[in-house]
Amino acid sequence: MKDRTVHILIKSEAILPEFDNFGKQSYYLEIYNRGNIPFDYKVSTGKPWIQLEKKKGTIEKEERIMVSVDWKKVPKGIHRIPINISGPKKREREYLQWLRIFQA
Repeated sequence: MKDRTVHILIKSEAILPEFDNFGKQSYYLEIYNRGNIPFDYKVSTGKPWIQLEKKKGTIEKEERIMVSVDWKKVPKGIHRIPINISGPKKREREYLQWLRIFQA
């Protein structure tokens, strides 16, 4: 008998490496399916200047979603911004991301 359970692996708080306006980094979130039933997901952020490569889709096995920053729109300072991911059965978890901006 096949496992019909849908699994999503999310730690209690996942934190991407820091972004800064000197390195202008991009990082990725990885969403994967540990079961064998595809599931829909949605990703949203707390600020419009955080850019997501993809905001929704269906996970059959796994998918990487690139996260970057529109530096022209970011206010000065250090920011802690949530990235929300909803998965199977609309379970929503908050991924917290530090965005650091250094002034030259």
